[in-house]
Amino acid sequence: MSLVVLVALLTAAGCKKNKDEAGAVPSPLLSVEETERWRLPGLGAPVYVMRTEGSIPYIYAEDRVDLARASGFVVARDRFFMMDMIRRLSQGRLSELLGDLALSVDQESRALGMARVADRMRTQLEADPYWSEILGAYAGGINQYVAEVRNDRLPVPSEYASLGPVLGRVDPKEMLTEFELADMAAIGATFLYELGFETGDVGRQASFEALSEHYVGAPLEDLRRDGLMADVWERVEPVYGVSSAPGWGAARRSQAPPVQAPPVQAPPVQGEPSGVRVPLELLERLGGRLERFERRLG
Repeated sequence: MSLVVLVALLTAAGCKKNKDEAGAVPSPLLSVEETERWRLPGLGAPVYVMRTEGSIPYIYAEDRVDLARASGFVVARDRFFMMDMIRRLSQGRLSELLGDLALSVDQESRALGMARVADRMRTQLEADPYWSEILGAYAGGINQYVAEVRNDRLPVPSEYASLGPVLGRVDPKEMLTEFELADMAAIGATFLYELGFETGDVGRQASFEALSEHYVGAPLEDLRRDGLMADVWERVEPVYGVSSAPGWGAARRSQAPPVQAPPVQAPPVQGEPSGVRVPLELLERLGGRLERFERRLG
């Protein structure tokens, strides 16, 4: 039973290679009914997009550059609004599209250094010929989608069609802007913050700074505080000294001798003053901002 529901063929004028010419082994994809055909400048050979149930695309290309260009076009047709929001979030440019309602989000993103991270990622991509070509082709595919929308060959994304009148835009197509390598880096920066950015270090530092406020005025104040440091803060060990595995039926105390690892000597941080104390009020305020930021990222 076939799951193929449609195939879209992407071609380019003047392809430098074509495996479907006379004499070549015919591709099984050509036996599937073709439903769309688009011309993407920059493709080196025909690229086939086969959609299965649920309109899930499978893209077949001769090389990675063509694959990236076609992927940019295909994904933009389904997810351009999301891609636009993702790049704008790290660049601090949501308010350009959404107005003052998003201004506080832009201010927070810039204060957290997201725009700086995106710019550094762009610099690294520009210095890498392989990835700059791949991501540049991906952006080119997105831009071809934008061109098709502006030329009324594809519909405007529903999000812009709905937002346009609310934001005072006469033509929603004006809200669509092209992608560059910097925008691809910005998407990467947003993913970096969403998948790998956590704010626990700020909360732990705030807790550490608050330790000095414990037992103030109590008998043996210094002794109590020293005990708090030794017994609670600096005590890092498993809650239960056992080892177990699912299905073994029981947990038992580990018989393996402890491994004595050599102490780790962290290299000194260049250009940073040592022993700088951050005011507790500042840490608490920053922690609150970061919690709101994490909620926004989901």
